[in-house]
Amino acid sequence: MLKKGYKICKKTYSGKYLSAFNLGRETEYVKKKYTKRQQNCGPFAVFGVFGDAIAFFDKAYYRNDTNAVILKCKYKESKTERLYFVDVMGYRIDNKGIGKIPSGTRFADEVKILKEVEIKNVKKRI
Repeated sequence: MLKKGYKICKKTYSGKYLSAFNLGRETEYVKKKYTKRQQNCGPFAVFGVFGDAIAFFDKAYYRNDTNAVILKCKYKESKTERLYFVDVMGYRIDNKGIGKIPSGTRFADEVKILKEVEIKNVKKRI
């Protein structure tokens, strides 16, 4: 079953949407198409509600990053409930050894970007 949510990405000058955090493999998301989790990779991180997405967006200082965007999306929830990262030695580790995942984070095996969300007039929520 697909759920609605929000994804934070970096938008390139050519209009591509890339992972906001590149601590492993960089993922490119294409509007109106499903991006599926690659083999041997952890799930995607999305937010279930806009309030959690904007709170993290502000807390992570993305509001000052002109390339950062919040995207409305649909996602297929993952059974895996942790993110994977690759450390400097190339070893895959999960978030249990890294720290707290932002409040409201949901884990997804597939993400479909629907549209960019207007954020310039949203008040800070933290």
